[in-house]
Amino acid sequence: MKSILFLEDDPHIAQGVTFNLTQAGFSVEHASSISKAKDLAHQRSFDLIVSDLMLPDGNGLDFCTSIRKTNQLIPILVLTAKVDEDSVLECFSAGVNDYVKKPFSNKELIARIKAHLPKNDSEGLLSFGGIEISKDNLDIKYNGDTFTLSPAQHSILYKLMDNREKVVTREMLLDLIGSSEDTSDRVIDSHVSQLRRKLKAKNIDSITIKSIYSLGYRIETK
Repeated sequence: MKSILFLEDDPHIAQGVTFNLTQAGFSVEHASSISKAKDLAHQRSFDLIVSDLMLPDGNGLDFCTSIRKTNQLIPILVLTAKVDEDSVLECFSAGVNDYVKKPFSNKELIARIKAHLPKNDSEGLLSFGGIEISKDNLDIKYNGDTFTLSPAQHSILYKLMDNREKVVTREMLLDLIGSSEDTSDRVIDSHVSQLRRKLKAKNIDSITIKSIYSLGYRIETK
């Protein structure tokens, strides 16, 4: 389920949009102020951000700019009544991917959101943090470059990306690599360490594989 951070101070708009996005299959965290949105963004990762511009504690573009400084990949959409050329250019200069003119229909907003989210195809292709990985191919792609992982590294990365921003337990990862080798937690930790080194060697800094104490791992965008 894709997660959306929704920054909007109008309670009627917030309630309606949150309801419709939830009905469309998204997980929505609503914030009515920039400070609350920053707290939520610090606590967890999101797949996409929708932000109003005029907020009680500042300009939504300032929030978008702060997000873009730490995350170059997350799609950001703004809701605005300003559609003159200068305002549109200001949005794009702040790192915004798209804007939706107020008043807007929920169908249009949902369509624009879906257009900017990474897609998983029917052949098992996953995309996250600029990385593309196929279920049945050991090659992965990043920024136009292609390189190969070991079978164990590929299985672990695919499992993590398929469960993005969720904890994948060591037991789940042990099931992936089978019982032909010494299936201990240390084996999984070793494979993850090798995977991290491989990603670092390829200058992939858009994602991080976090260790979750006593449980397993979780992949997130930085």
